Order: sequence, then structure tokens, then C-alpha cells
Amino acid sequence: MNSEDITLLQEVGYIIFYDIVHMICALTMYGNVVFATMVALHLFLRDGIRGRPRKFLLVCVLVLFLVSTWSFVSSFGARVVRIKVGLIVPSTSSASDSLKARIDAANIASLPWNRMDAPSVTLILLIGDAIVSWRAWALWHANLPLSWLIVILMLTNTAVNVAEAVIDTRGMFSDGQNSTLTLDIASIYVSLVTNIVATGLIGLKAWLHHRTTKVAPNAVGRTVQRTFSLLVKAGSIFITIQAFYAILFVIDLQQDNASADMAYTIISPLFIIALILYPLAVIILVSLESSAAEDVHEAHEAVTSSLDGPTMNSRDGISSTNF
Repeated sequence: MNSEDITLLQEVGYIIFYDIVHMICALTMYGNVVFATMVALHLFLRDGIRGRPRKFLLVCVLVLFLVSTWSFVSSFGARVVRIKVGLIVPSTSSASDSLKARIDAANIASLPWNRMDAPSVTLILLIGDAIVSWRAWALWHANLPLSWLIVILMLTNTAVNVAEAVIDTRGMFSDGQNSTLTLDIASIYVSLVTNIVATGLIGLKAWLHHRTTKVAPNAVGRTVQRTFSLLVKAGSIFITIQAFYAILFVIDLQQDNASADMAYTIISPLFIIALILYPLAVIILVSLESSAAEDVHEAHEAVTSSLDGPTMNSRDGISSTNF
């Protein structure tokens, strides 16, 4: 074994090590996704599917689960095929028996799996951004400048990410190097800005709602405020992870060192996990908010109807509460 083979063997060991770490993270991610999907579907079955918003959210849950499964299988398959072809399957000829030839053959064999995996991450990203943007738009639809800002950001985000996914996928099919680094960086940061604006607007609405309900607190107001608080906290955690991922992505491109590569390898699967779980968390919180508000409203209606009928209901203003 010459020095070149030793160097290649070290690189193979490095890749296999991080592939194992990635697969462990992927298995954990998929288990959490299955659990979150079951919780969301349980809430839909319990509360029913009334109105277009709930139907839209149900479709998003099902699509997220299917795309997550697609991403998990393709990502897992690419790594298994690479190890199998590169290290296990015997070569067909002496010319392809060298370590470098086996590595090249393994990379070629994993290309179909990588091609399937590439669009799935973009689709998951856009679904998550669309759900959060929709929630912010629903809270601010009466404010035309802010509602249009959300719509324009989401349309720009969609256009940039779709263009990046199409060019990357075409580059994989042509087996060539595609110079889309600027578009790759733009797609990450446009999504980050969209999430910051949407979460910031949800946080602003939460603050305004808190000021309003502090004057005349009620059960529904407290329930909605807790949901607002959880939405903002979940959004802040996701934005923090996405910001770290965006920064490390640029650093990893510009600097060729082991520390940056290791940090990016660790944050990348964590970002994918957050990318899937965050929109599912938003859907669950929105469902819980609607269900809790309806339960409190029905309880008030039952109590006031038994006491005094429409007179007390009108005096207390319960029936006119706008949820």
C-alpha cells in the first residue's frame, strides 16, 4: 500500500465516521417526525377538519411526512450504497481494484440517491416557511403593508430556492460542477430573513395581545397568549439554528479546515431536524390554540345560558368575543 492509498484510506474512514453520525441523527430525526405527525393527525381527528385553513394544515402535515420519508430513505440509501460499492462488493476487473477506482465507483453508484435527496430538503424548507408566513399573514392580514411584505418575502424565497434546487439537480444529472455558490448562499439567507420577519411579526402581535388582555384578562386570552409565547420561542430556537447553519455554510465554503468542516457536519443534520419539526410544532400549537379557545367559549356559553340566557351573555360580552 503506497502513500496515496494511505491518504485515501484516511479520507474514507473520515467520511464513513461522519456518515455514521449523520445516519444516527437521521434515525433520531425520523422518529421525532413520526411522533410529531401522529400528534398532529390525532388533533385533526379529534377536532375535525373545518374550514380551508385546517384543510391546508392537514395537507401540509401529510406532505411533510411523505417528503421527510423520501429524504430519509434517499439520504440513508446513498450512504449505504457508497459503503457497499466502495468496500464490500468485489471489483469486476483488476483495473478497478485500486482504492481510488473503488471510491469513484462508489460515488457514481450513490448519485441516483443524491439526486432524489436534493429537492426534498428544498421542499421541506419551503413548506415550513410557508406555514410560518401564513400564520404571520393571518395575524396581520388587516394591515396591508405588513401582509404584502410577508407575501413578497415568501414569493421571493420560493423563487430563489426553487431556482437553486433546479440548477443543483441539473448539475447532478450532468455530472458536472455547477457554479451556483451565490445562489446557494442567497437561498439560505432569504429563507432566514423570511423566518425572522414572520416570527418577529408574530412576536409583535403577541406583545400587543398581552397589553390588551392585561387590562381585562380572561381564560381565552390567557390560552392565546400562551400559544403566542410558545410560537415565538419555537421560532426563536429555529432561527438561531438556521443562523448558525447559514454562517457555518459560508465559513465551510471559504475555509478548508477540519474544525469548520466538523462544525458544519454537526449543525447540518440538526438543521434538517429543526426544518421538519418546526412547522409540525407550529401546526400542533395552532390546533391546540383553536381547540382550547373553542372549549373555553363553549364552557362560557353553557354556564351563561343556564344562568340567565341571552341577557347575561349579552351583558358580559362573551358571545361577541372575536377569536
